[in-house]
Amino acid sequence: MDSSENSESDLFYIDNSYSNYNMNGNETVYSSAPKGIETSENSDDTPNTSTMSPRVANIATSVYKEFQRIITDYNEDCVKSLMPLVVSLLETLEQVVTESDLREVDNDLLREDNEQLMTQYEREKQIRKIADQVDTFIILVDM
Repeated sequence: MDSSENSESDLFYIDNSYSNYNMNGNETVYSSAPKGIETSENSDDTPNTSTMSPRVANIATSVYKEFQRIITDYNEDCVKSLMPLVVSLLETLEQVVTESDLREVDNDLLREDNEQLMTQYEREKQIRKIADQVDTFIILVDM
């Protein structure tokens, strides 16, 4: 993967630089956001989380702040090995939340379909009952 093809979720911002960890744990450090990565307009220049679900974005922001505190209190080495794991967890969490949201939409659509089918069933049941009563009345009249 070319370093210019990094996605925001592959990067982590620490001490005025962005770090990208590949699967082997090798790190690429950028002094500013790599090409294609937008940063938010806030004062601490955190990565833009607008493409994440709000729940995951809030968690990512909290984790980022905690990493910043740890780095300030200790040093960057304390979180270097942890960062790729946290980024991977956040990516997985985002996928799970997205899948959950899609399932919720599917469930809502199925629930609506079920309600429509039940309404149609009840209507046909009433029509059949009326038709049976009419048939019974016709038979009685013919006698």
